[in-house]
Amino acid sequence: MARPRALPLLAVAYAATFASAGLQLPFTSMAMQRVGFSMSAVGLMWAARSALGILGPALWGTLADRRGDARPFAAASLACGAVLLLALSFATTVPAAVLIFGLVGLLAGPAGSLLDGLTITALGDRRERFGSWRAVGTVGFGVSSFAAAMLIDRQWLDPLPQRVFPLAAALLVIAAFVALALPPLSRPRLGDTRVLLRHFASRDMIGLFLTATLLWCSHVGYSAFLAPLALDAGMPEWAIGASLFGAIVVETVVLRSSWVALGRFRGRSLMIGVAALAAARWGALAMTSSPLVFVALHALHGITFGLFFATLVDMIATRAPPELRQAAQGAIGSSAFGVGGVLGSLIVGNALDRVGPRGTWLVMAAVAVLALLMAVFSLRREPPDPAL
Repeated sequence: MARPRALPLLAVAYAATFASAGLQLPFTSMAMQRVGFSMSAVGLMWAARSALGILGPALWGTLADRRGDARPFAAASLACGAVLLLALSFATTVPAAVLIFGLVGLLAGPAGSLLDGLTITALGDRRERFGSWRAVGTVGFGVSSFAAAMLIDRQWLDPLPQRVFPLAAALLVIAAFVALALPPLSRPRLGDTRVLLRHFASRDMIGLFLTATLLWCSHVGYSAFLAPLALDAGMPEWAIGASLFGAIVVETVVLRSSWVALGRFRGRSLMIGVAALAAARWGALAMTSSPLVFVALHALHGITFGLFFATLVDMIATRAPPELRQAAQGAIGSSAFGVGGVLGSLIVGNALDRVGPRGTWLVMAAVAVLALLMAVFSLRREPPDPAL
């Protein structure tokens, strides 16, 4: 059967795609600082990537649903990302870097949600096992980010754009070829696109989108600005690598076992718990000066993001019919990260310049509290039947 054969290939695609992200997310800020960019300029870059990332996943997902096959779109998205990262390695002005990074969000950003939709399709009735396969991507992210952090700490790797981005691009090329090698994964095609508006305009889907947006916004300090936040707070460089390593280990375990939590608790309850833990995590980070405590608190990323992401994907799949699988994952999942990324990048970039690391973590804690309130008051206790 094509579906079981597709899962190992999807695991390889996840590993390569997120190994590329493991170089981009933690070290883009550091790399652009090395060529003279301010934190506000870097925040603008991430905001542009996230802003165009709002459009890309929904658009590419809808096209994939119309065709009933996401494979060529996933391969094209990954290939576009490789070309754009190579271009970014030569960018020396803020406008050029903002434009290129924005196009990464539009053209390469959809790759993750496309792979998620392909994995859900390949799993069929076993979609609660999604986290076990997505965990392979987490391992790829962890290996590349930890290795790069250690190489930088020992001064064996100079974190310049000309060093970091070509490596990230090469990994995306590998993932693109793997996506092309996937066997067909048949599913219903999307006929009338007007059903998209009716489905996404429901109160429950809007609440899910807003909750995910705010929760991811609170994570942008960690995902895109960890290096400057740590160094400005006086943390040693090894704490950056150790924080990433601890987060990846915990996230891998959480993702692989997420089916247990999803089987025992409602998605709403898990979202509320994750948001509360995120608020506590950011608040505690604002109060610590210990590298060991700093590392331990970032290990919680395995829960505040890992369980959050697995729950979000499951909630979207539960609420969306098969013919909307890619559009739903793109519009609600990745687009929430897009809007949340825009807000978070602008907030963190400016907060770092104005109130420093402690104030930035406190701002992130406040955003997580807003996510908690949104989850409590906007998410339904029982998910609707997607067949209705």
